[in-house]
Amino acid sequence: MRSITIMRSLRLLGVVGAVAGLMFAAMPQAYAQKKFDNTKIRIATFPGTWEIRIREEVGPAMEKAGIEMEFVGGRTEAFLSKLIAARGQEIPFDVVEITDHVLQEFLQAGFLQKINLANIPNRVNVQPEFIDDWKVGYWMHVAAIQYNTAKFKEHGIPFPTSHADLLNPKLKGHIGMPSPFSYNMISHIVSLAYANGGDEANIEPGMKALEKYVPQIHSWVTGTVMSQLIKSGDVWASFGSAGGSLRLISAGLPMAVAHVKVKDASGMPSVGYMGAVKGTKVAEAIDFFLNELVGVEMQEGMYLQSGLIPTNKNVLAKHWKVAPKDTNGGVINIMDPAEMAKFYFIDYSKINRAKWAKRLARVQAMN
Repeated sequence: MRSITIMRSLRLLGVVGAVAGLMFAAMPQAYAQKKFDNTKIRIATFPGTWEIRIREEVGPAMEKAGIEMEFVGGRTEAFLSKLIAARGQEIPFDVVEITDHVLQEFLQAGFLQKINLANIPNRVNVQPEFIDDWKVGYWMHVAAIQYNTAKFKEHGIPFPTSHADLLNPKLKGHIGMPSPFSYNMISHIVSLAYANGGDEANIEPGMKALEKYVPQIHSWVTGTVMSQLIKSGDVWASFGSAGGSLRLISAGLPMAVAHVKVKDASGMPSVGYMGAVKGTKVAEAIDFFLNELVGVEMQEGMYLQSGLIPTNKNVLAKHWKVAPKDTNGGVINIMDPAEMAKFYFIDYSKINRAKWAKRLARVQAMN
């Protein structure tokens, strides 16, 4: 049902985006101009360039409002573990990055507290399915095979159109895999499962298929390390995201993508959220921060500099017709509203992450 609702909403993107822009222009801006008294919020999010992007795009408004940002680096799974370990104690951070594959675990454990949507005027520009009392969705990406076209040409390897094409013997030892328990990896496994007769609830066909890639795998690494391995020429193709290729192309590499699909879907997105941690004492400052995350500056910055798909409908409407192309002339990020309406959203309610982790560990041990 969620997928159907999102599809219908995305079809209205052009009209709704324009209307939302007019609504926002007419809204009182009192909260957006609110001043805080030397308030500090602790933000748990991805380290490195991700933190830099937030500092550059959101930092000026936060500083002007009197809010200091302190960052706690890590991955969503690690943040969940920290909150579990801190039960009954002082919370380790105030606002937390949540990727959709662990969202339900945060909610079911009671680690999030409601946000005040009235304090987030930019909410009118966000697709309603990505924002509610518990979370604000501020980025998306689509799963893709990213590959170095020069390496494929040099070794006489046909450009891939699906996972199966990466089983070419010439690619032995040159395929990069995401960290095995990351949101990036789950999209690829679900796609493999469907291609081999399974689905989210029956993932074993996907795991069996994944075992065939073991001889091909160079390593299982984070996105940052993956980019380094592609730049060095050690990895020629990877199970990754489309936006990662955009950053590599900007660095001068001849990259192209093949979007990962399920059934007749145009692509498989992952959605990233921020949520307030239950027990925080700086709720209003968090609301201010969340409002800035879905504002124009942050949304354009993450799209232009990090290759992510914006959730702000006005920013999306501004950029989708001029979205960058890969080395082969294909679209990197799927941002056409008509194509986004055909996205396949994974049903995470059917996924047992603990069971998956054990099974993935067995595959990883084979490498």
